[in-house]
Amino acid sequence: MELYQALPLLKCGYTSNNVEAASPEDMEAHYSLEQQAHYGVLGIEISLPDHFS
Repeated sequence: MELYQALPLLKCGYTSNNVEAASPEDMEAHYSLEQQAHYGVLGIEISLPDHFS
């Protein structure tokens, strides 16, 4: 899947221990294939400005 190729997976909840096993099928734990096809998928990164960290 294009999304998994485009995103840094370590910022998507994976760790150095499991990133090698990351797969687009992992999204099916949260969204069915039908939902993914109907609504599409996207990745959003949220970060705080430096003065909040």
